[in-house]
Amino acid sequence: MKTPPRVPFREIKEDGDFGPILAGCTKDDPSKRFSSARAVLDAILTVEYAPTGNISVASEDFLAILAAEQPPEVTVWPKLADYLDNRAPASDIAAICGKLTADRIKVLCDVDSDAAKRIGLVFAEWVATTSFNFDHCDEIANRVEVFFENGDLETKVECLIPFLEMGTSHNRWYVERKFVRLCGPDMNENLAKRLVVKIHIAGKDKVSGSIEHLERSINFRRSELHPRLAQVFEGLQS
Repeated sequence: MKTPPRVPFREIKEDGDFGPILAGCTKDDPSKRFSSARAVLDAILTVEYAPTGNISVASEDFLAILAAEQPPEVTVWPKLADYLDNRAPASDIAAICGKLTADRIKVLCDVDSDAAKRIGLVFAEWVATTSFNFDHCDEIANRVEVFFENGDLETKVECLIPFLEMGTSHNRWYVERKFVRLCGPDMNENLAKRLVVKIHIAGKDKVSGSIEHLERSINFRRSELHPRLAQVFEGLQS
């Protein structure tokens, strides 16, 4: 059977916020297009995300750097980590985290592990304590996963809690399943131990409702988790 001829197309050039995304999907040169559907979703989220509250001048400068076509200079990341750590108001943290794409996070993790850890911890806390548009949850979770995949044990632990919090509070199956997959029987033993400590610090009663929601939501049993987690969560069962 002959392969049907490729449907010709041209680069779509449109004004407006979504113009660059359309262009990135239709470039003549395949190497200049988005690498995956996930990358397209990430770009759409970055355009659609609109935090509330006033944005400071310092935040606007960082946002402009993050939005530029080229990745930020290496020297930008520790400055951004200092700003988020020490003096950024909640509205600025929300604005910056909302525009920090998965590609930018990967660049950050590759070039500065210390800044990546500091920014990753802020990002994880933002996710765990924020209410999102339902349609944005999956891509927010994908960004958290980049920090998780490239971080140390402390970063990984702090990223797992947002998966649980956001997945259950927003009833987002994709995010809930991501938590279950990352906390399965093959989970790193040291990571499991640290997560157990985190659960005890947070308070087992606080986690109980989320675990019960998981079981109802995605037909999951807590016994399917890593044995250390399963043991802790079994004690929460009513």
